[in-house]
Amino acid sequence: MTVLISLAIFLGIIGIIGYNLTSYGSSSVSSNLLVKKVMAQQVTAQVILRTRDGVSILDTSESITSENAEVYRVDDTTKEQVSKQLTSYGFQVGQFGPYSLSITGDKSLFEQVFQTQLERRSASISELGVNAYYEALSPLQFPSELSSQIAGVILSRPPELFP
Repeated sequence: MTVLISLAIFLGIIGIIGYNLTSYGSSSVSSNLLVKKVMAQQVTAQVILRTRDGVSILDTSESITSENAEVYRVDDTTKEQVSKQLTSYGFQVGQFGPYSLSITGDKSLFEQVFQTQLERRSASISELGVNAYYEALSPLQFPSELSSQIAGVILSRPPELFP
C-alpha cells in the first residue's frame, strides 16, 4: 500500500494523473481507488521568484540569453527562504531552478494558501488515456510574507504528446 501511495505521488508530480496502475501489481480494487484519489488531489506548480532587486523572468519581454541571464538569476538565500516558508505551509518543495522552484501539495492547500479555487480539467494524451490537471478560477494571491519574493505561480499541465 505504501509503495502504491509513493508511486501515486510520483506519477502525480510528473503529470501522469489518472493512469491505470493495475499493471503495477495492484489487484485490490480499494487500493486502486485510493491511488487514484491521492493522485487526483495533488497539484504541482512552478513558483517564479524575484531577485533581491525585485526583478523576475516574468518582468521582461526580451529573450533571456547567456548575456542577460544573470540579471534574472535568483540567489540561493532567497530560494531557501521561500522554500522554508512554503514547506511551513505544508507544500513539498521539489527542484530548484535558476529562476524558480517547484512545489506539490493538495488541492485544498493550494486553494487556502493562494486564495483561489481550483477546477479539475482533463486532457487527452494519445494512447496513454486522459490526464487530469487543475486550473485556477481566479488569479492566485501570494501570502503577504512572500509577496516581495514571488513573481508568479504557474500550475502544471500535462504534456502535449504528438505522434
